[in-house]
Amino acid sequence: MFKEEMIKNLKERKIIWKKKHEEKMLRNPERKAEFSTDSEIVLDTVYTADNVNCNNSNLELPGEYPYTRGVQPNM
Repeated sequence: MFKEEMIKNLKERKIIWKKKHEEKMLRNPERKAEFSTDSEIVLDTVYTADNVNCNNSNLELPGEYPYTRGVQPNM
């Protein structure tokens, strides 16, 4: 499990990421306004280690260097 400080940092980075890429995502919107599973569970735009039990806290966000999750913010 992650320490509370690490989780807080990830949540802050995610908020900054959303603000930074908001304009790009408005210019090039998703195909649908909302995505969901077959069970009608709504999916978030991006997931980080604070959302799942993951040991890899070094995963970057989409559209951010070193582009491990894609070059566009909505990948």
